[in-house]
Amino acid sequence: MTKPNGHQNAFEALCALASREGWCWKMACTTCGHMVFRYGFMELSKGKHPDAPDWIVHWDNKYQLYRKIDPVWGCSAQSHDPSKEDQIKLISILSRASISRISRQCRFPAWLGYLGLGLSYTELAESEVKQLTASWKPQLLKLLPSDGNVMHLLRLTLFDSDESQLRWEDLERVEEALIIGNSWR
Repeated sequence: MTKPNGHQNAFEALCALASREGWCWKMACTTCGHMVFRYGFMELSKGKHPDAPDWIVHWDNKYQLYRKIDPVWGCSAQSHDPSKEDQIKLISILSRASISRISRQCRFPAWLGYLGLGLSYTELAESEVKQLTASWKPQLLKLLPSDGNVMHLLRLTLFDSDESQLRWEDLERVEEALIIGNSWR
């Protein structure tokens, strides 16, 4: 995938765009079902980059995306969940993203929600390849407070086992640790 500006990973760019435009990232949203993110992930899996001039996924044109792209994943009877091939493509892009850069560019806790959506949409393929798990666990660990019982508990539950897959639900505990440790902004 070509990076238009030569530097930023496509998922990092997607997160920055989502933060600027205030995209919904709530997993159980019954209003929009985080539709704009779904389209963003679909476009990433096609090799497109949010910084490219032909990127069309924006909050302002969310209702036109159906006509311009396709039915969005998982939102209607005609749509489908991402294929394993699409999930593998997403995992490749997401696993190369810097969580530290995302956390600096995006609002808290929204950036954790963005990561959670990525984990959710790649869950089946990730259970086999564990590429996101291998990339993101150490990055998250570096962001967590280094002292006290919270860190010890998180090490035991999330980070001590390389075998366990990182799941979107785990990010709730990361959020709590960041808040409790007052290590967030």
